Parts: sequence; C-alpha cells; structure tokens
Amino acid sequence: MTTETMTIHRALAEINVLEDRISKLTREAVFCGAAKQSMKKLGGVTIEEYKANGQSSLDKIKDLIARLNAIKRAISESNAVTHRTVCGKDYTIAQIIWMNQHGIDFLSDLLNQMERQYSNAVSVIETTNSRLSDRADDFVIRSNNPADKDGMSPDAIRDMRDGYIERETMILIDGINIKKTKENLADEINSFKAEVDAVLSESNATTEITIEY
Repeated sequence: MTTETMTIHRALAEINVLEDRISKLTREAVFCGAAKQSMKKLGGVTIEEYKANGQSSLDKIKDLIARLNAIKRAISESNAVTHRTVCGKDYTIAQIIWMNQHGIDFLSDLLNQMERQYSNAVSVIETTNSRLSDRADDFVIRSNNPADKDGMSPDAIRDMRDGYIERETMILIDGINIKKTKENLADEINSFKAEVDAVLSESNATTEITIEY
C-alpha cells in the first residue's frame, strides 16, 4: 500500500502527466505475438525476454492507472467536502466546478432568452406606437360618413380618436420586472466569473489530499 500527501494543485498537474504516460505506454506495449514453435527469438529478444517485457509493460501501466485512479478519487472526495465562498455564497468545491463548467451556462442562456424577448417586445411596441397617431387619424376619417351632412362633432371626433389610441396602444406585459431581473442576473453571472478562477486556484494551492493505492 502506497500512501502519499500532496496539494490538489500538484495532483492536477500529475494527472496530466499520468494520462500522457499511460496512453504512450499502452500504444507502445507488446503483450503477445505469433511465432513458430521452433523460433528462439521474437522481436529481437529471446522468447522468455519477450514474455517478461510484456508482463513488465502490463505491470507499469496498471501501476500508473492505480495511481491515477487514487489521485482522482482523493480529489473527488476532497471537492465534495471542502467549502469555499464565491460572491458571498457558500459552495463545496464540487459545486463550484459544476457551476463553472455547466451551471453558469444555464444562467447565461436564461439571460440571453430574456434579452431577446425584451428587445423584440420593445421593438414591436416602439414601431407600432410610432404609427399610432396617423392610424388614429385614418380611422376617424374612415369612420366619418361623408353622407352625413352635419358630420361628427369635434368632441365626438376627439373621443373616437382617443378611444382608438387607447385600444391600440402597445404595452409591455411583464410579470417578472424583467429589466431589473436582467440586471441582477447579469451581475450574478459576471461576479461569479470574476471570482471563480481565483477561488479555485487558491483552494487547489492550499488544500491537501492523501492518496492510497
């Protein structure tokens, strides 16, 4: 049984090295081959050396995999119980990593959807309402019967026009106070992004884990 203590910062660096070494050794390893029964050598070495080399390669690779698994397991266990604060909120390191890799993207998608809907709604409102006065005048003209010699009184015309504008004016239907909600969500996303890397770096540099394999 091997027992060793290291910082998570060092452990993460070693993971990259181990993964590269395991991949390289696995690609280059020769575990078996075909040969005539009468052959004394294979691959430039004796049959016994050939067998021993295959076993040696297997042992090295399995040892490296065991160390890699032990490091990753220790990091996962530590991340699940180590707490840090980001933007005034308490998280485990595992939660911070998930937020940084996935959760913040969901919040960004939510913000983008709000931005699109708000922009589209405001555009429709402004475009429609900018033409409303002319449309109200046209409505009054079309509603005034030319055959009526007396025509409508000025008050009736004004009431008709005002009524048309009141009915046809576009407004924003908003049940979430969307402008304020967008601002708060944008602040939350930006603040998290600004702090998260430093928090993780500091935690990884100071948090120690013990690996056993």
